[in-house]
Amino acid sequence: LATGARVPGAAHASSTASGQRVNFEYKTIVLPFHVGLFKQGLPDIQSALNKEGQQGWRFKQIVLPSTEWGRSDSMVAILERAIDLPG
Repeated sequence: LATGARVPGAAHASSTASGQRVNFEYKTIVLPFHVGLFKQGLPDIQSALNKEGQQGWRFKQIVLPSTEWGRSDSMVAILERAIDLPG
């Protein structure tokens, strides 16, 4: 499993129902897989997400980037977690 760096400048703020401001940072994890006549295998997505969840990351979305001919050889998991920004 390849772990991507935090996305630069990706901090995001939103407000809760009580009006408090919550800030988030984002991270990506590349989950390669092989599908074909002789190669098959999906990554252990659950273990990867649980590992990151122990560090405070929350799953946001999975993206399947396509290569030539519309095939994909990896999934990218997008994660977020709340952060405190100075100020």
